[in-house]
Amino acid sequence: MRVLVISFLYPSRKNEVLGIFVHQQAKALREAGIELKVISPVPFTPFPFSKIAKKWGEYANTPREDVIDGIEVRYPRFVSFPKGLFYERQGYLMFRGLKASLEKAISTEKYDIIHVHRAFPDGYATMLGIKNHRIPMVVTLHGMNMTSTIYRSSSCKKSIAKVFDKASVVVTNSNKQRSIAVKELGYQRKIVVIPNGVNEQEIGKQSIGESASNVGRVVLSVSHLLPQKGIGENLIALSKLLPKYPDLLYVIIGEGSAGEHFKRFAKQLGVERDVLFLGRRSHKEVLQYMANCEIFSMPSWNEAFGVVYLEAMACGKPVIGGKGEGIEDVIEHKKDGLLVAPRNVDSLVSALDYLLEDQERAQKIGDAARKKALSSYTWNMNAERYIEVYRSVLAGQRL
Repeated sequence: MRVLVISFLYPSRKNEVLGIFVHQQAKALREAGIELKVISPVPFTPFPFSKIAKKWGEYANTPREDVIDGIEVRYPRFVSFPKGLFYERQGYLMFRGLKASLEKAISTEKYDIIHVHRAFPDGYATMLGIKNHRIPMVVTLHGMNMTSTIYRSSSCKKSIAKVFDKASVVVTNSNKQRSIAVKELGYQRKIVVIPNGVNEQEIGKQSIGESASNVGRVVLSVSHLLPQKGIGENLIALSKLLPKYPDLLYVIIGEGSAGEHFKRFAKQLGVERDVLFLGRRSHKEVLQYMANCEIFSMPSWNEAFGVVYLEAMACGKPVIGGKGEGIEDVIEHKKDGLLVAPRNVDSLVSALDYLLEDQERAQKIGDAARKKALSSYTWNMNAERYIEVYRSVLAGQRL
């Protein structure tokens, strides 16, 4: 079976963590016998765009073609604008940049299925590109599509609905995403829930130069630095817990638009010496820090799923996530993780204190988390379920 993967969310030599979960899935599919290639559209960044921000400079220096872990990736350019300007036009603009690469792939390389990640703009662009071809399209929703983009404007919502109409199957990675799609768009029969996974070969083999015991009791977060990720709530909780646990250290990995705000907020709370902002790190380094932290805490809201929760669980760590969010599909409260009310600092403080005051109890929760992640949520299992979807689509079966 030959599958063409289309995703803006995909790693490159200039950003090795962007869409790492899509790459992990692609590797697992290939290991399961699927022949695949990837087309990953990249914003066109002429001067001075390439100088206005780090990410735009990375776009400018991304190669046109590459091979990552044995997977061939093409990076065609499309017109995009900073700060989400003209976002409603992103689907069409991506299509214009994607058109030639997509046409060549379909006409000369004879793929059986197109698997596109994100309904908008990627799915919309692909839908326009295959309108003259009879090739099935499977769409996987990620993060912002069902928690933000669908509410951005009526135009975005209509564009997503058109993609749902065209898709043979829509895959969500959590029941939260599925429920939003059903509520907002009225779809049910086309939607399949397949959770993300972890790479069991990478988990548990990491170490960093200095163990957690030498630097304090480490609470870790890994995310884009955005308000909805719960970083601010973690900082407030830290300030409340430090009198009881003076050796507490909060480590934050990631970068984003709210990064400077969080640094100022930490200083305002008087905890700047107890917080370590590490910026963006490689996936390998992230796993190293997960292996050495005591607790993973990301009490976010508007969270579709969050692979980092699973990765921390697979490292044997008790995790704290948001009640009612996508990760609720995985975590059983106080058995293999803790769920807290989003934007509720008191709930978060209680959860952190529950884990910090009894390390043996916390370790039992971490052990249960590791067992669940490695027995039920791996990329190999994810790939098997996707292959079932591909086969059903090609057989014309209704899911």
